[in-house]
Amino acid sequence: MKISHILLIFIIIRLSYSAPFPIDVPYDPIKKIPNKFKMRGNSSFSPFLKSEEGDSKGQSPFVIQNSKFIIPNTDSIIHSDFLINDDVTGGSNQDGLSITVDASGNFVIGWHDFRNGDADVFGQRFSAFGVPIGPNFRFNQDATMKWQGDPAVAMHTGGNFLAAWEDRRDCNSDVYVQLYDNNGNPLDTNFRANDDGTRQDQRETAAIVKPDGELIIVWEDWRNDWGDIYGQRFSAFGTPIGTNFKVNDDIGGTQYGAAIACDSLGNFVVVWMDGRNGNWDIYGQRYNNQANPQGSNFRINDD
Repeated sequence: MKISHILLIFIIIRLSYSAPFPIDVPYDPIKKIPNKFKMRGNSSFSPFLKSEEGDSKGQSPFVIQNSKFIIPNTDSIIHSDFLINDDVTGGSNQDGLSITVDASGNFVIGWHDFRNGDADVFGQRFSAFGVPIGPNFRFNQDATMKWQGDPAVAMHTGGNFLAAWEDRRDCNSDVYVQLYDNNGNPLDTNFRANDDGTRQDQRETAAIVKPDGELIIVWEDWRNDWGDIYGQRFSAFGTPIGTNFKVNDDIGGTQYGAAIACDSLGNFVVVWMDGRNGNWDIYGQRYNNQANPQGSNFRINDD
């Protein structure tokens, strides 16, 4: 998921599923900071954190202990700033970041990258302690000078992950995907997520990997001559489950910037920016773990 959406997704899932989530933050009166952060109740909110009993020594610095999410007591930065892109060409730009993490704390970062003279999408794997695993690698496999950008990365608890991005290899913008195993090896080749036969654009992707391994990708879609939010389900092996489905239930409005998140049971929520009322609102749609809509679109902002 994209970094700018994390807080919004947290709020939506909290409101939509009403999971108990009291917070206990012991306060250090001398340092004037919380010395430990614990989340109680529905600790399965984050499917990316590994549950450990007892001492967390030798584990990822972020763990769930005895059903509580704990950030260890520390006054120091866990890791100093570190450079992610490893190109040495100089003058080439990298931006459009996305990040995801597995149950052991290993993480993958994706971005679009101009090191080759055109826009490609690259990634980098890291251990839970911020150590790079291998070099930067390119998601898109085409050898053309066409534009690829704005990747979304998503990871299963076991470490398998996907990247989805906007891709112009066919002279209009489509959503392409690449799957990887937990060692970073590509599974098969790039494939297209949108199933329309038009020359209209699809872009601004977001993605999740559900606890059962199912993949869901959502995006902004112009096949109907205005911006809608569409999605597609895939098996863990990249086989489509059904066809593309439209998330917004209005006709003729414009929708942008989808984000998606799921809970430990596979229920999920999609949120987006919506212009159906003549101004920009934030709307959402809930789904159960079989991707059946739960109610209709609902507005989130109350102004």
